[in-house]
Amino acid sequence: MAESYETGEPHWQIQNDGRMILSVMVDDARPDPKSKSGGTMRFQHLYYSPPMWEPSMSGQWMHIASVFDPASAHVSHYVNGERISREEIMPKYLISTLRIGNAAVCNWGQPFREDPTFAIRNLNGRMDELAVFKAALGDEEIATLFEQSRAERR
Repeated sequence: MAESYETGEPHWQIQNDGRMILSVMVDDARPDPKSKSGGTMRFQHLYYSPPMWEPSMSGQWMHIASVFDPASAHVSHYVNGERISREEIMPKYLISTLRIGNAAVCNWGQPFREDPTFAIRNLNGRMDELAVFKAALGDEEIATLFEQSRAERR
């Protein structure tokens, strides 16, 4: 998660209901008209996967990925090399580049919401590896990464 969550910065997380979220700050200077908190939330968009994790899966190795592709205007989520969702980036949410400045992996130390479901965001588990690419990867490239990662665990 990008610490400051400024324009172009992502947050990537797994929600309590098992859905992956890639959240992108579109314009940190503009209030979000959908905000239920009186416009104090800034203009962002969240891209959800269907549920892909549940507590019975604890202890299992998984390869998860999300791809933000401004060229094709889509966000895709993947589990174990397979795309599980693809959502169009609507023109009002399209930004040309994601950027990551100061960030935290597996924990977020600067939540800005008072809602306890968002205030505490930490991974109770283990992450073996994290990779960030400067270009959007396609279905075949994600599948190859999964196969290569899986082969090392055999």
